[in-house]
Amino acid sequence: MYQDQAAEQMNVSRQTFGRIIESARRKVAEALVEGKALRIEGGEFEMKPTRALGSAQGEPLPRVLRLRPIGVIRTPFREAAGTPIQPRQAKGVKGTVELFERFQEGLKDLEGFERIWLVYWFHRASKAQLRVVPYLDEQERGLFATRAPCRPNPIGMSPVRLLKVESNLLTVADVDILDGTPMLDIKPYTPQFDCFKVARCGWLEKAASRRHVADSRFETGGEEA
Repeated sequence: MYQDQAAEQMNVSRQTFGRIIESARRKVAEALVEGKALRIEGGEFEMKPTRALGSAQGEPLPRVLRLRPIGVIRTPFREAAGTPIQPRQAKGVKGTVELFERFQEGLKDLEGFERIWLVYWFHRASKAQLRVVPYLDEQERGLFATRAPCRPNPIGMSPVRLLKVESNLLTVADVDILDGTPMLDIKPYTPQFDCFKVARCGWLEKAASRRHVADSRFETGGEEA
């Protein structure tokens, strides 16, 4: 009886209403299995499963993570072509980090470090590719064995030299980053934590290329040089 009344209110047949109910049941089942939160339109009901299939500690893995920029990086480089590959190849190139003022308090004590990690978003990178020909080689490699920017989550990091901190502005050097890059985080570089002796370095040990600057192969609309 309730199904007839609901179908009439929705101005659909009982058969169509049955399909709608079945579809809703499937969505609930998928949410329970995959650990997704399910919100009914209108916000009157929200289901958050306490255990997701395959999660290690019973906590569902989020499908989407929210990031927000904390500032913007300013450099002389307007496009990928000609930008140094890694800070070691950008010796002396200066840039600035414009931190949004609401985060300025977090810069306290940073000036005591000679180098800092800039963590940022590759905002000009092309869509993700799981096989790439990196700048320093001529063979195709797995994306995660390279530092190519065209990643599922295009996050970059550079250990730049910190020259000066003034208010919410950082002056840095050895910059290998495009102008206008969104800043995600800043961390101090500490050799005792960040420097390791290694016995192997994968394909880089026999890398075919010795180039020092990038081309546009990983930039939106770009091509390999």
